[in-house]
Amino acid sequence: MSLGLPNLITIFRIILVPVYWIVFLNIENDRTLICSIIYLIAGVSDFLDGYIARKYDKVTKLGMVLDPLADKLITLSVLASFVISGIIPAWILYFMAGKEVLMVVAGSIMYLSKYNFAIPSNIFGKSATVLLYVYVVMLIFRLETIANFTLQIAIGMNIVAFISYCYTFMKKFLARDKNAV
Repeated sequence: MSLGLPNLITIFRIILVPVYWIVFLNIENDRTLICSIIYLIAGVSDFLDGYIARKYDKVTKLGMVLDPLADKLITLSVLASFVISGIIPAWILYFMAGKEVLMVVAGSIMYLSKYNFAIPSNIFGKSATVLLYVYVVMLIFRLETIANFTLQIAIGMNIVAFISYCYTFMKKFLARDKNAV
């Protein structure tokens, strides 16, 4: 089975997670800049793998699982490093991690069940991810006030995304009962 270029790019993004932590934990000089560059490379590769998958009809079930996993791993890693560095309060990380764990558990149950469906990402989740990338760029350029506002919008978008995913999950979950009858 060939993984295809989009999935290879996604796997590359997953590999960036330990690279990010190695840099964060072991480099003193220019740590913020290097970690930010790693995160931005992850952001570009996130856009690129999705673009290639859609443009060349290479969307796969594996990609539908790996892509959000890569997003969650890199985003939670960056947020955890921000908590460790004192940039953001821990509750933001706890909120995001809780949301992601619930989504992964619910999504895995439904994907691995006999009903075999996945809930694709939506505009709210994608917007929240983009806003987190923008937040990091603003921190690089020391635009803290605008960055904090962007972070608040990103958190709000994450809440909306979570509600939207719950709605879609329940709609599909209830529809599967009707189809079974």
